[in-house]
Amino acid sequence: MSRVMEPNVLIFDIETTPMLSWHWRCYDENISPAQVVKESTVLCYAAKWLHSPLVAFGRKTGRSDRRVCKDLWTLFDRADIVVAHNGQAFDTKVMNSRWLLHGVQPPSPYKCVDTLRLAKAVGRFGINKLDYLGRYLKLGKKVEHEGFDLWLKCMRGDADAWARMEAYNIQDTLLLEELYLKLRPWDKRHPNVGLMHADTGVLRCVSCGAAAVEPLKAGTAYTAAGVYPAFRCGACGKVMRSRTRDKRGDYGVANTL
Repeated sequence: MSRVMEPNVLIFDIETTPMLSWHWRCYDENISPAQVVKESTVLCYAAKWLHSPLVAFGRKTGRSDRRVCKDLWTLFDRADIVVAHNGQAFDTKVMNSRWLLHGVQPPSPYKCVDTLRLAKAVGRFGINKLDYLGRYLKLGKKVEHEGFDLWLKCMRGDADAWARMEAYNIQDTLLLEELYLKLRPWDKRHPNVGLMHADTGVLRCVSCGAAAVEPLKAGTAYTAAGVYPAFRCGACGKVMRSRTRDKRGDYGVANTL
């Protein structure tokens, strides 16, 4: 029997402390490095493996975020794909900067799926924030809290505030997972998870890896290069086409039409 190797998909969200600086105005202020008193650090993170019921939560407990950053690095090092909302511009770059500071080596290779960029590419939503998308797509919503004061209270070590922050961070991760699953069939650049399965003789969905791939009713996809057999995943709904025009050949599938 062929061995099936499932890809490790990490869903994660981080919260950071604000930078502290001396400045004269609230608007249109250019702050020089000499004015910076304290750099932003990782306050906490929530992370889970796709479809797992368990959510890990890690928090900064002292002045340094070294331990919490290394804990998250351990998860990244196991991941084939990491998913975050605004992950390419914020979450993964923040983590890279903190790992560099702490002398941590790069994690094992992974692909990043940014649901913010994906939402912008797929549709024209009124707002592309996680909370709005969750409400619009009827997936859920973020945990409400007192705002910036919650961050200040957590930085002071307030136990009640930390309980609210943990609930907020975890719910963001759960909501992110639902958004990712909703958008994934529409992603034309999603990593081909079908290649991550060891049983290469089985035709698998490029987005979710399921073997429930069936020919489309229309049957074919047309490109500038020719006509190809077209398929739809019965599990997630992803539409894809064969890599080859020869219907008698191996139906390895490409990611997009």
